[in-house]
Amino acid sequence: MKTLLTAIAVIAIANLLALLGFAGWLFGTGRIDSARLEKVREMFAETTSAQQAREAAEAAKADADLKAAEQARKDARPPMTATEQLAARVEATEIDRQRAERLRREISDLQKSLAERDAALEKSRADFIRQRDEFLQMRAEIVATEASDQFKKTLTVLEGLKPDQAKTTLKEIMTADAAKGVDQVVAYLNAMEERPRTKVIAEFIKEDPKVAADLLERLRTRGTQVSPPTESLASGQAADIK
Repeated sequence: MKTLLTAIAVIAIANLLALLGFAGWLFGTGRIDSARLEKVREMFAETTSAQQAREAAEAAKADADLKAAEQARKDARPPMTATEQLAARVEATEIDRQRAERLRREISDLQKSLAERDAALEKSRADFIRQRDEFLQMRAEIVATEASDQFKKTLTVLEGLKPDQAKTTLKEIMTADAAKGVDQVVAYLNAMEERPRTKVIAEFIKEDPKVAADLLERLRTRGTQVSPPTESLASGQAADIK
């Protein structure tokens, strides 16, 4: 027991000497002095809650002092003269006028934008009606053409020809009528039986794959959409055929 007490005493004295040595080193190197010690004492003397309350009170007092100083400056101003009051009223009126003018411009721009949108919608509606009418007219023409006796007679003749002869005849139809020739040829091909139509298309492919591809595409979309003006397409096809 005595040995244990002796060991504890030795450790305590060693720690005390180490603390004294550390304190002496701090003072000796200028890292601490009496002023810093006082600051440390003051810092630990106040609790954190007390510090927060003090800082809040100081901030509130600073804000109140600032407001009081601003009010004092306002109170120190001399009252405006009649001329100054009139100038202030004129300035306020000018500001109101500019705001009203800006508001009128914004309203005018908005009305213009709405009018342009209405015009665009009206144009889209008119285009839709035009395309619908063109589509219905095209369907009616297709039905009328393919139902006519003359069309059926011509179709019978074409199906009776050899494939290369039928191709030559159809090509002549396209060349002779640049406006409607291509559509007429597509109508004949569409009405043909599968076997003769395939052979005629094969003859077109041998001579001009581009023309054949165009005819096949027209067959695929026949009666399902409104085509561009036939005249420009047909004239282009005629130029290719020649």
